Amino acid sequence: WNRRNRAAMKEVLVPANLKIVWLIEKHEDEIQRAFHELLTSQEHESRFSSYHNVSDDDHDWNHRVVLRHLMNAVRTRDRGVLAAYSRDLAERRFEQGFKPEELCGALEALNLVCLRVLLRREEARGLRQGLRDYVTATLRAGCDQAQEVFELADARARRTRAGAAPTPPAP
Repeated sequence: WNRRNRAAMKEVLVPANLKIVWLIEKHEDEIQRAFHELLTSQEHESRFSSYHNVSDDDHDWNHRVVLRHLMNAVRTRDRGVLAAYSRDLAERRFEQGFKPEELCGALEALNLVCLRVLLRREEARGLRQGLRDYVTATLRAGCDQAQEVFELADARARRTRAGAAPTPPAP
């Protein structure tokens, strides 16, 4: 009985979300590289045309920032962290002339890259559902927020062009 209790006390159970954050941090460079290649490849030029006009330095910074927000959202299990960032990013991308499909496509591409990179790792064994719950669902929530911002911004722009008074941005 004593041996079993001591063995049980030595085993530390780490929640899935923290394991996933550790994996993302460990493979961050590979994820960023694969994400950059996907967004800027000639094969996906029509899908991500606006991303082809972004400098490599800006890509690197943007990828680092979105990954940090994703890791914070996964670490805290609070999708609002990435959702708020996605709203701000959508406002910026709208002003830069991006299409909502490009931004949401980029978030979907980030999800795909994370899954591809992480699921190849032995350390990710048993985390498939956790990756869906914490990474995929979080990035989808970010996409939903971005689409909402694009719709509101587009409606404001149309009203402004029509001569009506612009409505204030949504909170």
